[in-house]
Amino acid sequence: MHDSIRLLGNLIEASPQEQIILQSLIEEYGFRTFWDRLEEEELSGDLKSKLQAVKKILNALELGPSPERSEFDGPRLP
Repeated sequence: MHDSIRLLGNLIEASPQEQIILQSLIEEYGFRTFWDRLEEEELSGDLKSKLQAVKKILNALELGPSPERSEFDGPRLP
């Protein structure tokens, strides 16, 4: 879990202080609940905005392949 938290922090270019906040929240709630509760958390506007963008991407990936995908996009994951 710590590697995933670190990767998320690096992806959104979180400051060390923001990474500590992320780690604390994710350890408290787990990843799934963390994303569900994201809107309720009092986070800085910039951090929340970046996390909302990641959440959108994760939701899109969870919904499955888009009809716009072509065979050249690579293999579809199960």
